[in-house]
Amino acid sequence: MNNTFVTACDSNYLWGAFLLIISLRYHGVEDPVHVMGYDLSDKERDMLQQFDNVKVYSEGRMTKRSVCTQKPDAIFSSNTEFTTWVDADCIVNGNIKNEFVATEPFFHIRFRDFHENGLVYRDRYSWGEKFGTIPEKVLKIWKWDIRERAFPTISTVCETNCFIIHKSHLPFIKRWKNQMEKVIDENTIGVYNKSSTAYFMTDESVLNSLFAFADDSPEVGVYPYDKNMDAKIIHFSLFPKPWQTWSYKNIPFYEMVMQFIHWARSRGYELPDLPYSFQPANKQKIMKEAFIRELIASVRHEISTKIRRIFLK
Repeated sequence: MNNTFVTACDSNYLWGAFLLIISLRYHGVEDPVHVMGYDLSDKERDMLQQFDNVKVYSEGRMTKRSVCTQKPDAIFSSNTEFTTWVDADCIVNGNIKNEFVATEPFFHIRFRDFHENGLVYRDRYSWGEKFGTIPEKVLKIWKWDIRERAFPTISTVCETNCFIIHKSHLPFIKRWKNQMEKVIDENTIGVYNKSSTAYFMTDESVLNSLFAFADDSPEVGVYPYDKNMDAKIIHFSLFPKPWQTWSYKNIPFYEMVMQFIHWARSRGYELPDLPYSFQPANKQKIMKEAFIRELIASVRHEISTKIRRIFLK
């Protein structure tokens, strides 16, 4: 497959970009990797470009919006037939190239099941709405902003941490960029904007609005990178990220990340200074703290979920 992997990062996600690149090369994926780097130092750019077939496109921030809304610009740097976008908080655990069979007409992206969808919108349902659906008030705004289809063509929403496009989809990617500039406030500096009803997941919400109501939305194909447990995309979603501290959910990947770092160092690659969470001497303390945070969060989530379901019945 004639493919380029693209991602974007600033200094806060520098370690994430490193881990993504290292994991690809460790598992024998030699495709070009393009990094849209925002406000990186010369040294940071040079360290990323140590790896074969990696190119950093150095950009200053032209907007206050989160880097996540700049995904189209990173995609436009690719000149191959296929382009795979991957967030800079992802790694791979095998040679994922073997999992994808190129099929030109399709936009390969993962849509959530109804339970996951319900968790996304759990705070936004009105009384009587079914858990797992897309709330009507969200669909109403999307429909008004797009003004093309009368009825939505999706029943759950996709996630944009990883997807594969063909070069024929670039006009749709351009439309995605334009729509984000239209409906996402310039001062939305985070990945999430809780004050927004329909676009609280920023880039992801806008892409879903297009899939739902745009006449030119592409046909969706099977997402290939969650089928094989030995060759898949692993997404360190939500916070904290591993280079900040380890969440309980991400602890199973601790040894894998340490192996990637050891592999890169043993081959002479220069890496940024190890953060506290990547220093082996701190492992036990980090694990205990992650367990306590997870216990507290689980209790809170369970209580709030039961209360919401009572009111939604």
